[in-house]
Amino acid sequence: MKMFLRDLPSPLLTSMHLPAYTALLGIPSQVHQVQALHLLTLLLPEANRHLLKVLLSFLCEVVSHQDRNRMSLWNVSMVIAPNLFPSRHGNKRCVARQQQEMEEAVGAAHLVQLLVAHRDLLWTVPCFLLAQVRRVNQVTRHKKGLKKRQDKNYKNQVPSLWEGVIRVHAPLHSKVSMAIQLDGHTRAKDVIARFQYENRTGYEDVNCLFEVGGNIGERCLHPDTVLMDVHLVNPSCSWLLKPRPQASHHWA
Repeated sequence: MKMFLRDLPSPLLTSMHLPAYTALLGIPSQVHQVQALHLLTLLLPEANRHLLKVLLSFLCEVVSHQDRNRMSLWNVSMVIAPNLFPSRHGNKRCVARQQQEMEEAVGAAHLVQLLVAHRDLLWTVPCFLLAQVRRVNQVTRHKKGLKKRQDKNYKNQVPSLWEGVIRVHAPLHSKVSMAIQLDGHTRAKDVIARFQYENRTGYEDVNCLFEVGGNIGERCLHPDTVLMDVHLVNPSCSWLLKPRPQASHHWA
């Protein structure tokens, strides 16, 4: 694994962002360090993000057997850190430089420790970012002169949505469409379960409910997402049930 990471054509965390990770160590609050790691993870290219997720899951699995392999979270972090945060120093060595390298190694291990410990949080798009994306999309549509046309088509096409009724499409199921009456407690997992019951399929068939269009591109909804909240902020979106992405997903 270490050799694989070293032989990548560019650092997994990207050369552009490595200085930001180093600067993150100067943040006194660990909560704010985790928040910064969270945002930096979302900035990674898709392939890098997918690989990082697999790597962190693997390291977590290693740590889960620490009673037998003696690889605690800190030990794993110390082993992997040099391959994620390569040293910036040359071959020349002196006591002061060795001390600096040791401090950097400890700092890098601390970052890996945070990445592994908070791996589930890293793939969640923060609410403030999601709200910003919606605002940007709405402004863009308005500038292109699409807003009036969109509102007109929306009201003519699906007037029942104003009463909290959505239509969910599931092209891979035998029952390809279903109208769902929302209330304040309807969650994404409830819609998924209903489709699977109607189609007599087991819940082990992994599907995800997606919010598509309107003021967002495409978003895989967390199973506990309250759909009425999504409907209110994006009333013109479409609802699509399909298999969950295998490599990575961004809950919100």
